[in-house]
Amino acid sequence: MNNENLIVLYDEDGNEVPFEFLDYIEYDHCNYVALLPLEGDMENAEVLILQVVENEDGEQDFDIVEDTKLLARLYRQFQDDHRDEFNFRD
Repeated sequence: MNNENLIVLYDEDGNEVPFEFLDYIEYDHCNYVALLPLEGDMENAEVLILQVVENEDGEQDFDIVEDTKLLARLYRQFQDDHRDEFNFRD
């Protein structure tokens, strides 16, 4: 992985959490990113999908997708787009 694919987010305690950028997803006039955590149990790592939003400074930020049905649709689209690259487990 190169540094261009590295995204650092912060947890609730302000600790840096590195992620690998996997994909940019456009769905229903909104934009999302698919990220893979780079720490922890990589064998059982789960893809994180966040909505891309513009903050008050006009910069890109990320929001959690709370709608579980929408999240499932986004994940299915990600699986369809990358079925040859990853081994998905349901």
